[in-house]
Amino acid sequence: MKKKAVGMAVAVLLVIGFAFMSFFDSNLTSASAAEGKGASKAVPSVTPAPPPAPVKEAVYDPKKLPKVIGTVGGVEISKEIFEKVLENLIKQMKSHGQPLTEEWLKNAQKQVVDRMVTAEVLYQEATAQKIKADDKEVQDQMDKIAKSFPSPEEYKRGLKEQGVTEKDLKRDIGKNLAIRRLLDEKVTNQVKVSEAEAKKYYDENTKDFDRPEMVKARHIILLVDKNADDAKKAEIRKKMEGIQAELKAGAKFEDLAKKYSQDGSAENGGDLGFFPKGAMVKEFEDAVWNMKPGEVSGIVTTPFGLHLIKFEERKPAGSISFAEMKNDLIRGLESQKKGEAVKKYIEDLKTKAKIKINL
Repeated sequence: MKKKAVGMAVAVLLVIGFAFMSFFDSNLTSASAAEGKGASKAVPSVTPAPPPAPVKEAVYDPKKLPKVIGTVGGVEISKEIFEKVLENLIKQMKSHGQPLTEEWLKNAQKQVVDRMVTAEVLYQEATAQKIKADDKEVQDQMDKIAKSFPSPEEYKRGLKEQGVTEKDLKRDIGKNLAIRRLLDEKVTNQVKVSEAEAKKYYDENTKDFDRPEMVKARHIILLVDKNADDAKKAEIRKKMEGIQAELKAGAKFEDLAKKYSQDGSAENGGDLGFFPKGAMVKEFEDAVWNMKPGEVSGIVTTPFGLHLIKFEERKPAGSISFAEMKNDLIRGLESQKKGEAVKKYIEDLKTKAKIKINL
């Protein structure tokens, strides 16, 4: 953790208070992920679309904020923390090249204050229930944060630059852990999903468990920089040919992958797991999908470098059985039900609390 990160770390500990809440919801930021899918190609239109109208940027001025952001049960919401979190969100927006609009700023302020209100409501409830953080757990968290800095001096300097004392940090960690304990004791520990419930979900959503044909393979990769000259490329190929010679002499593919491969799969003996068609670059895919179990490829060149591929297993298209999915389904359904239960618990607490917002 860098020095500047400690301010956000402290803010998050105090404001969020639990893992499943986030400052980033669908109307603040957006992201997309496509596991095993290629990016779609844009299709040009016959008539070019007109350029987008310029966006009027908002000006964030903390001086225009009210002196008191709001109160929960008579306790003031920290204006300092509110400003820190909001400023961090604005920096992240700008770092992604997105304009700071009035609508976004208004929405962000609402989301941040709502998280702060939620944290304070929960902490006040934990206090009323006489639920406290364990001293050892608090100290463990303190030690973890301190060790994330390059040195004790950097840690102290980072706290000082953010205007945070160790006492502040300890207090906020204690609040965070008390909130977690409250939610565990009063909500999440009560949520259980039976095997029968998981089976019912499986039976009602069988199409979700269709599986395409998949293959399992390992590889050894030697990375080749796209700007490498012919001499460097020849040097890397010669090294790969040496690895081939070791394989032919009886060395295990997995051991050579651990020794030579230059990507994250190396520690697992080059294991790439199961993957469907379309998950790998074309050159790799053309090789692996024409192989047989136990077969090792020749040297395959892709945009990433040189590969040796060991084909391990082919799994035909079909449905994933309930036995295969049972544990994941139970965990997933429990997680969903816990989220819903916590949301309702928080809404009930907010209904009873005296909350005043001045934004």
